[in-house]
Amino acid sequence: MMAVDPTTLKNSLADYIFDYAKSVPDRIALSSEYDEISYSELETKVSQLAVSFLEIGVERGDRVAVLSTPRADAYTVFLALNAIGAIWVGINPVYKYAEMEYVVNDATPIALIFVSDFQGRHYHDDAQQLLSNCESVEHLFCLNTSLPGISSLDDLVAQYSGSSTLELPERHIDDVAMIVHTSGSTGSPKGAMLSNKAMAFRGLTQYQQYRVADYPRVYCPLPLNHVGGMQMVAAAALFNGGTVNFREKFNPAEVGKVIAACQVNFIVLFPTMYQLICDASEFDPADFDSLEVINFSGGTISKDLLMRIKKWGSGDVRTCFGSTETCIGVIFSEPDLDPDVLAISVGRPIADDVRVMNSEGKPCNVGEIGEFEVKRDYCMSGYFNREEETKEAFTDDGYLKSGDLVEELPDGNFRFVARISEMFKSGGYNIYPREIEIFLEQDPDIVMAAVVGVPDPLYSEIGYSYLLPAPGAEIDIEQVRTRCKQGLANFKTPKAFEIVAEFPKLPNGKMDKPSLKQLARQSYTRQP
Repeated sequence: MMAVDPTTLKNSLADYIFDYAKSVPDRIALSSEYDEISYSELETKVSQLAVSFLEIGVERGDRVAVLSTPRADAYTVFLALNAIGAIWVGINPVYKYAEMEYVVNDATPIALIFVSDFQGRHYHDDAQQLLSNCESVEHLFCLNTSLPGISSLDDLVAQYSGSSTLELPERHIDDVAMIVHTSGSTGSPKGAMLSNKAMAFRGLTQYQQYRVADYPRVYCPLPLNHVGGMQMVAAAALFNGGTVNFREKFNPAEVGKVIAACQVNFIVLFPTMYQLICDASEFDPADFDSLEVINFSGGTISKDLLMRIKKWGSGDVRTCFGSTETCIGVIFSEPDLDPDVLAISVGRPIADDVRVMNSEGKPCNVGEIGEFEVKRDYCMSGYFNREEETKEAFTDDGYLKSGDLVEELPDGNFRFVARISEMFKSGGYNIYPREIEIFLEQDPDIVMAAVVGVPDPLYSEIGYSYLLPAPGAEIDIEQVRTRCKQGLANFKTPKAFEIVAEFPKLPNGKMDKPSLKQLARQSYTRQP
């Protein structure tokens, strides 16, 4: 595996868009349910909107909050902000008002842009309330239409189109392009600042590892407040002259039709999403024939599900490993990896920029579990307005501490073990939930498992396991318990099991383990 030459990086994603507008002007850059935009058209839209932002006083380094579903026009806003050195702050439309207000007060944006409505929810009142309650917000625009008392972005562009004498400023590679708030599983969400340099390096590296025949054509239903949708899917495709096919909502019954119609050749989804696609009654494997690379991210995958999606398209299933703070993928799995290895591993380094360290700050040997650390060169610049948390996130010798526990396997691949926050102690032993989940998922009746730690007066904590049955299957909990006792050390065997019809999900689509942990604590205390 090879890394990208950093001396070849352009200053911003906007610079790549402007160059592709010259080399492939008619190629579709962005599409959605509502519109499609060629690179030539995108250059014009980005330039006009960027100048309009300058006219109302948005400057380099200013934050602009955008409340939107995954849409082509919303991503155009990001590119326009990028073209003037301003910073995107995404807000997920599924957020409750208090969550929106937290993000806005934390990031202190100068302007707020919002989509008018989605799935019956109208955002006019939320937007007006944010304008009133959040001191930093000076401008309010609706993304897609004019509303009483609120101009649309088209109105803004029309106001200055043809009359502005302003020119786009020079862009800077170290400038922050977006602030992405972490999910907050270990406390209040923090805004990770991702630079042009980090985004370009990671985006170009991704497609150097996952090449397709011509240019990437991706499907993006992932939220635009999340590094997965903004960077791993959309930006990475655009850095490489690709086409991003946005959809406002992930609908497992329609994914195949979108892939077939748009001839998508690269797909990145979370394991739970692949499971929902396979289980949908409308599922037709022929719809996925155009896929050249199939990536699962945001968690490990059961071997059963892995073998099902290997029947799609080329069958080239890969994974990678990273986080919001690393600006997504840092290590990547190789092609044609044995399914038994792929089911438990998350890839291997492409350069000498990662390490595994024990609790004493010393390098781990192969087979030892430690914290995954990444050289800070192409990671986040820090947490916005959080100097102390930023200092704590990095080592003195310049590595980002990921908060992930991993193990290097003898073949050089890495195995994800647990988030440090998910690991728990039972009777003095360290318990790593994913190890137990993998064991449980070997049962053909169990399609997915989740293990969390809950307080226990005798053992300090015990494992509480949630089990999702395979379609048409019935899970016998006593048989599962017996199999665990036969195949796992006693201290690893969960003390409680619960069958569920589905798992709760975070707004970004990942499994919501903090909610599961809270539910498990409530359930376990009720047991005699």
